[in-house]
Amino acid sequence: MYCRGCGSELASSKKACNECGVHPLNSSNYCQNCTSPTKPNQVRCTHCPALLVGQGAPLGTRIVSLLVPLFGTFLYFMWYYKRRQAETTAAVSTL
Repeated sequence: MYCRGCGSELASSKKACNECGVHPLNSSNYCQNCTSPTKPNQVRCTHCPALLVGQGAPLGTRIVSLLVPLFGTFLYFMWYYKRRQAETTAAVSTL
């Protein structure tokens, strides 16, 4: 594996590059497979069949993707509680 920031070779288990000090996959200057120069928005290397690995989704997107299911679960339990409460009220009123 090669650092995407400076192109130096390193072990795949490294958390930071010894040459440039950044996480090996957080930059976009070089291909992590063959060290050919790449453009910032490039998805596939033009010199080898590798898909370029980036830093992933922005932080805001990650937070929203975590909160949406939690909010949906909250709404479900609120609906369920109100439904059970309405059933209990209806059962009591029929007695």
